[in-house]
Amino acid sequence: MSTPTATTPCRVSPRSTQISEETSTIEETAFAPLYDVIVIDNPVNTYEEVMRVVMEAIGCDLQRAYEIAMEIDSTGAACVATVEHIEAQRIAGVIRRIGIEVRVEPASI
Repeated sequence: MSTPTATTPCRVSPRSTQISEETSTIEETAFAPLYDVIVIDNPVNTYEEVMRVVMEAIGCDLQRAYEIAMEIDSTGAACVATVEHIEAQRIAGVIRRIGIEVRVEPASI
């Protein structure tokens, strides 16, 4: 199975360049690496269970949770978030509580 495309609307670039107004110098700010949280389909959990746990894990609304559940069911997996590693592990932990397989992988930016 190929890795699904991310459904997160945007991603943060790994580096950002900023110009300081006070000193007129260019400062480069590094961001922490990002990780995709990928939920894998299974024959056990219902749409309602998946939607409920996804809403809890990522704080999305019912409509977005339904779209994610549909993607998981139709493609076999869905990326539910692209975030820093600690947050990715937290999200994965919440979703795993109901027995769903979740992968945390470096983001494919």
